[in-house]
Amino acid sequence: MVAMSAEEVEDETIGRPKDEWLDYYLLSKEGTLRDVVSVVTREIVSAEARKRSRKAVDQRSFELCTDCVLANMSYVFLKYGFEHPIVASRKLSECDLNTNESMPQRTFVRSLDRLEACGYISQCVGIGSKVHSTVISTQKLHSLIIEHGVDFSCFRECDTRPLVVLRRRAPARAGRKAKKSSVNFHHTHETSVIHDRVSKINRFLSKANIDYIDDANSDVRVSPYDRSLVRYFSILGHQGIRFDQGGRLFGRAFWMNMKSDFRRGIRIDGEPVADLDFCNLGPRIAYHLAGHEAPKGDLYDLSGLLDGYDHRDKAQRKAIKRAFASCLNGGRGGKRGIKPKAGKPGTTGILDPLPRGINAAKIRKALITKHPVLEPFFEPREVPVGFTIMFLESQILLCALEKLIALGVVALPQHDGLMVARSNAGIAQEALEAASRDVLGVTIPAIVKDLYGPPGESERLLAA
Repeated sequence: MVAMSAEEVEDETIGRPKDEWLDYYLLSKEGTLRDVVSVVTREIVSAEARKRSRKAVDQRSFELCTDCVLANMSYVFLKYGFEHPIVASRKLSECDLNTNESMPQRTFVRSLDRLEACGYISQCVGIGSKVHSTVISTQKLHSLIIEHGVDFSCFRECDTRPLVVLRRRAPARAGRKAKKSSVNFHHTHETSVIHDRVSKINRFLSKANIDYIDDANSDVRVSPYDRSLVRYFSILGHQGIRFDQGGRLFGRAFWMNMKSDFRRGIRIDGEPVADLDFCNLGPRIAYHLAGHEAPKGDLYDLSGLLDGYDHRDKAQRKAIKRAFASCLNGGRGGKRGIKPKAGKPGTTGILDPLPRGINAAKIRKALITKHPVLEPFFEPREVPVGFTIMFLESQILLCALEKLIALGVVALPQHDGLMVARSNAGIAQEALEAASRDVLGVTIPAIVKDLYGPPGESERLLAA
């Protein structure tokens, strides 16, 4: 076990993939990975040489903690092909919805130490509050994984993972992001309905014919078995418990946050996928909340309102889209990044792709000029309208997913869109538009944003 300061961690992580966070709900499935867990557990028990056996409940917790650590280590080894750090807290007071109640933190930390003593992992303990403790697997564990033929089909999720999560956002301090903390709540009829809707989607996806063809140019392997969704809601510091803000789907889902270039490897029922999205969904919902009909055309187009702005430039349009979202969520419209200096790394900002001279104030003015009925939403509010917009987006998406499930159509949800087998693109488009009518009472147009497949084929299909 070694200890590292913030400066040492910064030096060590330059050019390395981002650290993974330990998933307390990832466990081994009956089979080869379970055999690995059994081999390691027996060695730990032998090395402990205990005079008295653990109580049954303590033994179960010990076995779960050991299983969880080994499952995470094995998963990361399969994903990257080498030892890769996993962030794992050693704080005995650690307790939030990321942790598993079946795994007491004290038992979990002891399991880490025993696995290290037996040579299966190595720990790096962070010094200070800004440095996370990390764990990496060793060659001894890698040999067992390879010897037993462990693959991505050998993992399972603990069935106690919460499917409804509520987080409280504390006000952001100067120069710092807003802090988020998990909120415990008692289940009601409302939360049970939310849970059941997400659970139904997860069950459908777990049985679906979904696969992934790894990209030969990528060093990272993808597990098509990661298909578990969780719905996240948000409240602000002063608010009581409620479930009508946020509500987007996240989770252990392999397609979420996947870069566009890698989506060509996704297969549903043996087919490449079509990626569907709404046209300007957030701003159109804002118009609906303001009681007005949204104008035609691209609501992000500020041509003629910002000197030097080129709407044909995808990066510039994306910057305006993000600035628009910032304004609706209580922000000022974004800022530019900071250039690196004096050996310190720089930062990126929302406005970086835009021509010099365009700042947040000018963007806000241009947006208000183009969308005067939305100006009240840009003013300081106790609860930014963006929280309601995200909730309605999530309601529309869940409604569309349920319509597709009723038709037996597999869809992979994203925040405000989804992917289906290419042959089902038309059906999915109709489902999305019908869902917007059901939730809002107005039709928001949906489009096929991308058609994926072998390199070069997507462009040909979209042009056809």
